[in-house]
Amino acid sequence: MEPISFEQTLQYIVADFFNTFNIPPISIKYSITDDMAKSYTELRPLHAAKEPEKIATLNRYNGTTVAPNTVDGMFSVLLNQKYLLESTQQDNANWVGTIVHETTHAVDFTNFAALTGAPNYEDILSVSKNAMFQLWTEINARSKGYYFVRKYTFGDDMFNESQIDDIVNIEIPAQEKLLYQNYHATTDGIEQAYLVSHYLGRLYTLQQIFPNHFTDKQVKALIPPNPWMYEWFLFFKSHNTLELAYPDFESMKNILRKNFQGL
Repeated sequence: MEPISFEQTLQYIVADFFNTFNIPPISIKYSITDDMAKSYTELRPLHAAKEPEKIATLNRYNGTTVAPNTVDGMFSVLLNQKYLLESTQQDNANWVGTIVHETTHAVDFTNFAALTGAPNYEDILSVSKNAMFQLWTEINARSKGYYFVRKYTFGDDMFNESQIDDIVNIEIPAQEKLLYQNYHATTDGIEQAYLVSHYLGRLYTLQQIFPNHFTDKQVKALIPPNPWMYEWFLFFKSHNTLELAYPDFESMKNILRKNFQGL
C-alpha cells in the first residue's frame, strides 16, 4: 500500500472539519510556504502594501488566511513550513488545529461577506471597521482548532474524563500564565482582546467536550478575575454562530468597552 501523502491527509482533515461541525464545504487552496510574508504579498499585493507592519510579522504565525480579491474568489490558507515540520516531528496535533483554525476563518469571512452584502473583503479585513467580527472569529477559530487538536490527539478517548486533572492542573495554569505574560507585553487593546479570545475559545471547547465538569461556574473560576472576560465567554456561548452573533455585535462591544477604551 502506498503511503498517504500530506495532501491526502490535509484533505481528510478539512473534510472531517466540515462534517464534524455540519458546515457546508467551501473551496480553499492550501499552500505550505517557507516565507509567509512573501507568499501573502504575492497573493494580495495591494493589501500587503496597505499594512506592511502586519505583513512583516507573518513569519511568526503558524498559518494565515488570505481573502480573495472578490467575494466569489477562492480563499487561500498559508501554512508555515517550519512550524509544520516541528509539529509533526514532535508528534503533536497542533498542526491539525492550525489547519482547522484557518479553515474556520475562511468560512467565517465568507459568511460575513454574505450577511453584510460586502462587495469585497477590504472593509472586513479592517480591524478599525470590523473589530467585533475579527474578535468573534478568533474565538470561533480557536475553539474549533483546539477541538481538533484534542480529537486528533486522543481519538476515541477524547471524551474520557481521566484527562481532566491534567487539563485543570497543568494545561490551563500554563495557558493562563502565557495569557498574563503576553497581555501585559502589549498596550494595544485589540491585541490584548485577541489574546483573551484565544483563551476563552479553549475554555468553550473544554465545556463542549466535558460539560459535566466545565460548567459555567467552573469556567468562571478558571477565568482571570475580570468580570468582562466571563461576560464575553457567555456572549460567545449564546452567540456561537455568525448568524446569531452579527446582529448583536454591539452588545459584544459594550462588554469589551468595560475594559478597553476607544472601541
